Amino acid sequence: MGREIEGVSLRILPLERVIASKRATNRPKDRAALPSLEATLLARRPPDPVK
Repeated sequence: MGREIEGVSLRILPLERVIASKRATNRPKDRAALPSLEATLLARRPPDPVK
């Protein structure tokens, strides 16, 4: 995924990949960040339609 900001091209990982990377490294600081990142991911998802 890429974006251009003020004329500078940036490559940005999707949030799902950031979470997967932090799980894989399994460092204490990465484990500490997971709840916040996972909550952000859930908040960004559209709600399930009511059946």
